[in-house]
Amino acid sequence: MVPGALAGGIAGLLYLGDGNERDFQLAAPLLALVLFAWLFIVDGLVTALVVERVEPPLRPPRPSTTGYVLIGAATLLTLAAFGIDAGHVLDAA
Repeated sequence: MVPGALAGGIAGLLYLGDGNERDFQLAAPLLALVLFAWLFIVDGLVTALVVERVEPPLRPPRPSTTGYVLIGAATLLTLAAFGIDAGHVLDAA
């Protein structure tokens, strides 16, 4: 929640600009920003309530041994690729 509020605050400040936009001729800048921010909060709450009522509760899936091996292999390959790429970048510098 905090990262979303922080991102919304930063985006809102960037959106406000100097306050001379056409949108702010209809309402005060602070009122326009608060109403715009509430759209996201209300949308999130309504979506959560609808999904809670529509979706049946699910048990979290439990990966098989093969799934754990595949996840581990993918992780190791990703780390190896990252290490190789980082080595190339450091050598070029």
